[in-house]
Amino acid sequence: MIVPEFLTLIEKFFKLVFNLSLIYLTFVFINIGITYITSSSGEKIKEINKKFPLILIGIALLFFSFVIPKLIGAFFNISIDLFQ
Repeated sequence: MIVPEFLTLIEKFFKLVFNLSLIYLTFVFINIGITYITSSSGEKIKEINKKFPLILIGIALLFFSFVIPKLIGAFFNISIDLFQ
């Protein structure tokens, strides 16, 4: 059986990953937006279009990292409040 303190440690780790990833993703969006607005060549726009699916995958992984502790807690019938 898993100790509840271990699950709260996992929860705190994933909250940290979530927050840091959210900050990083914000800066990436700002960077890509500025690059898209200021680019005059079609080559830069093609490069941005290649990066966009990677950002969407990053968003999906970001929200999975937020959900995983909740799923672990539900599996072991332990209540974990992610919004404390």
